[in-house]
Amino acid sequence: TTRCWIETVHWFNREMKRINGCLAIKRMIGSSTYYALGRLLEQNHNRYDIEDKVVMMTTDNGSNFLKAAREFSDYSGAPQFDEEICDEDFDEIEFLDLSAILQELPEPSSLPPGALPVCLPPHSKCACHLSNLCCTADVAKITDPSFKRLLRSVEGKITALCNAQSVSDNTSDLFRGNLHGLFVKKNDTRWNSGYNSKFRVKHFLNTKKQDLMDVMATLKIPQFQPVEILFLDEYLI
Repeated sequence: TTRCWIETVHWFNREMKRINGCLAIKRMIGSSTYYALGRLLEQNHNRYDIEDKVVMMTTDNGSNFLKAAREFSDYSGAPQFDEEICDEDFDEIEFLDLSAILQELPEPSSLPPGALPVCLPPHSKCACHLSNLCCTADVAKITDPSFKRLLRSVEGKITALCNAQSVSDNTSDLFRGNLHGLFVKKNDTRWNSGYNSKFRVKHFLNTKKQDLMDVMATLKIPQFQPVEILFLDEYLI
């Protein structure tokens, strides 16, 4: 699993227990182009001599990752042989058409000038990120005026709470003292933060509703209306 600057690995040991580990945390200098990402991933795999052991690579749905997968993932045209077949099953040597195999490599024009081809393992899109896109990109396409008005109102109040939390230590202490926790601030680089920010508000509404109302009144932030609370219930299903 890779997220540009960090790459983690997951495997099964001899007892078939799943093990996780951090393979690399590395600063990426320059633009995170598809070729730069591909080269960085390949270098990580070569460094630990696991390029032939990685069976699947999972990334988010960023255009640079997807293009790296299209260009470099599992492009070899060499035929795959079953290692369990004994050599005695072959009566004669089979010659391969090298030119046909080389034609399967990425077109030179698709790579930066002077760049060498990159070989990456098979690619899989992150299912969690796909689900998140359904809850963000697809929701933004809804044109119903009532829905958009409710969404803007709820997100505006959540943003006001998060901004107040960051204003001063006194405000954050107010949240900790009354709610015994803080709000989750939405961040575009953390694509699950939008859902988590709403989920956190819903948690406070379910467990400390009166305390939350008191805090919002102290900060002069408009209260959540019943229809907005119902909206959060439906949104977070």
